[in-house]
Amino acid sequence: MTLSVWRLVPVVVLLLLASCAANPVVPGSLVTEQLMLPATFEGQQGSYVVHLDALVIRPDDNRRHPLVVLNHGLDGHALQQTSPREMRTLAVEFARRGWVAIAFSRRGYGKSEGRSAEGVHQYTAAEYERVARSGATDIREVIRLMAEQPYVDPTRVLSVGVLAGGFATIGLSADPPPGLVAAVNLAGGQASYLPSGTGFVVHNEEALIEAFTHLGHTSRIPMLWIYSVNDSHFNPTLVHQLFKGFNGTGGQAQFVEDTAWNGDGHSLFGRAFMSVWMHDVDAFLAAHDLKLQDGLIAFDDDAGVTYPPHINPKSKSGFLDYLDAGDHKAFAMSPALNWKWVSKSPNTEVAIKQALEGCDGCSIVSVDGRAP
Repeated sequence: MTLSVWRLVPVVVLLLLASCAANPVVPGSLVTEQLMLPATFEGQQGSYVVHLDALVIRPDDNRRHPLVVLNHGLDGHALQQTSPREMRTLAVEFARRGWVAIAFSRRGYGKSEGRSAEGVHQYTAAEYERVARSGATDIREVIRLMAEQPYVDPTRVLSVGVLAGGFATIGLSADPPPGLVAAVNLAGGQASYLPSGTGFVVHNEEALIEAFTHLGHTSRIPMLWIYSVNDSHFNPTLVHQLFKGFNGTGGQAQFVEDTAWNGDGHSLFGRAFMSVWMHDVDAFLAAHDLKLQDGLIAFDDDAGVTYPPHINPKSKSGFLDYLDAGDHKAFAMSPALNWKWVSKSPNTEVAIKQALEGCDGCSIVSVDGRAP
């Protein structure tokens, strides 16, 4: 999968400043840990253990904090290049708000062992629902393991997922584990690559609506759903039908529809536009007595980062996203500060070629996170 970032418009800087003003910095620090969680699953031959790659970011104060579990999307073209670091920025945002945040790769993704159980073999309602519940199985096991940690309050757990991770979170809400008190779905659903590789398509929309409707039958925890009107994966008409079906059978979702962003609303969930929708998450948490503190714990996202020469504040944000993305990747920049980056290419040579395509006057300044 290729991810490109060009320029951040000035309004983003203003939004970020507004977000900081609304959330003053409070004393404290964060600690980051890499884990391989020994997760247990049930298979045809009985139970088995696989290790799941995880990244934990949490307040460094030796106290128990509520847990938020962050779930990635589905990238069938680059399964092995998925990394929990892709959700590091969101983990930091929750940790700064007082949560223990864990981002992890589900079975068969990246360095996580096992085989993914989320492949769609036929586009029926039953198959779509199976996929949602399969992803939820991984989340449930991570919650069980993290509940044993001395710094986790297991009575207050939040699940947050993007795209396929959002769909898995909806599946989790239909059969919630102990401690799950709320969930956030960021553009959740099940979309497939077009054979041409030029976009995404939802096969059999009626079946996906039916799956959402059935999951709503038993989902009773409060949820927040956020979608953009120009999301390349799910069109607004379909999204409204998914919401109507889910809530119509008992689901407890609150729906937020954001305006068009950056050519593709799916980019809304990256670092650059996080302040656009994070205030909706804050309001949702406060409404359900899950606001943990007034203000954000101090955190320096620049610590230890070596930026390319002459980089400006706008492209710094893109460079940080690039560093967190999966290999193989490349970042290109021009003297005029045009920039573009790609990740999850077949190899570094392809990544370099793709990063330079359409980037006027650009040269490569970083490959797989290192100077070329």
